[in-house]
Amino acid sequence: MEITDFRACLEDCDLTQINSTGAYYTWTNRTVWSRIDRAVANGYWYNVMGYTEVMCTVEGLSDHTQLHITCLTSPRHRNPFMFCEMWCSDPLFKAIIQHHCQIQHKGTRMHQV
Repeated sequence: MEITDFRACLEDCDLTQINSTGAYYTWTNRTVWSRIDRAVANGYWYNVMGYTEVMCTVEGLSDHTQLHITCLTSPRHRNPFMFCEMWCSDPLFKAIIQHHCQIQHKGTRMHQV
C-alpha cells in the first residue's frame, strides 16, 4: 500500500528515477537487503542540467547508501541559430551570402563563417 501511494506521488509530480551505478542494494539491517535510496528528477531538471548520473557508494556508518549526483553538462545553453532551408529559395540569398563573405569579421572562426 505504501509503495503504491509513493509511485502515484512520483507520477503526479512527473518524477522519474535518475540512472544509477554502483551498489544495487542501498539499505540493509544485515538480514534484509533492499533498494530504497533513489534519486528522482523531472523534465525541467534534465532540460537545465542535461545528463545526470547517480553513483551509489557503500561508504559510511549509516545503514543507507550515499548517493553522489554528477551532472555532466550543467547548465546547458541552447544555441539560438537555426538554419532553415527555405532561405535558399529566396532570390536574394546568394547575393546576401556573397556580400557577407566580403566583409571581414573579427572574432572566432565561427563568427567569420
